[in-house]
Amino acid sequence: MANFGINGFGRIGRNVLRAMTQKQVERIRAINDLTDTKTLAHLLKWDSVHGKFDGEIGHDEENIIVRGHKIKIFKERDPGNLPWKTLDVDVVLESTGFFTSRDKAELHISKGGARRVLISAPAKNPDATICIGINDDVYDPAKHTIVSSEVIPELKGKLNGGAFRVPTPDGSVTDFSAVLEKDATVEAINAAFNEAAADKRYKGVLEYSDEPLVSHDIIGNPHSCIFDSKLTIKLGNRFAKIVGWYDNEWGYSNRCVELLEMLGK
Repeated sequence: MANFGINGFGRIGRNVLRAMTQKQVERIRAINDLTDTKTLAHLLKWDSVHGKFDGEIGHDEENIIVRGHKIKIFKERDPGNLPWKTLDVDVVLESTGFFTSRDKAELHISKGGARRVLISAPAKNPDATICIGINDDVYDPAKHTIVSSEVIPELKGKLNGGAFRVPTPDGSVTDFSAVLEKDATVEAINAAFNEAAADKRYKGVLEYSDEPLVSHDIIGNPHSCIFDSKLTIKLGNRFAKIVGWYDNEWGYSNRCVELLEMLGK
């Protein structure tokens, strides 16, 4: 079983740990963050969006303690100084937002001694960009040591989008419009997504809903997309709009846990 390290214990780093089982947490050998252990333990225990951590959280001078498991805390600004090899760390979650280029992320491997790095942001020149449930079948352990878990490069020029900041603490929505290749009804579009949600390929990734949802309803949902069938719209025979909700923190963090496990095999 692979061991993990986390570089950057902000919103994503903490939520990735929260999304892990205790057995997975016990494979976290160390966390690197410039904040002291008391503050890190407090931020992990209390979250204004996701609530109190499910389990006992403590700390001492050198560690945070998660349900009795001690996790060593480092305060290194240079990832090349982190002793991943000494700690037997296989995969590092790079979640600082700073070391997103290949040459910087590679320091975890070339100097730190880890085997692979997962960058939790759009990356520059990674070996691969992988999204669970979309293109995870492209992963080649012989070639891919630095992986990004964000925007798929193959979609460049095919999709466009924008973002609106609204006063909600968490929860996002994708409003997707498309011109279809052939005629389709609202019922047929919804049926296609309902069928896909039942496919084992999309297990844990896509959820189908026929409930009248609002943003707060999907907070804490681990799926990457909660398809809202009540908001499907068709104009004419081939122009359609669909809507998918997602918890931009929790859903993404769950995919990161799955990717860490995949990279560790």
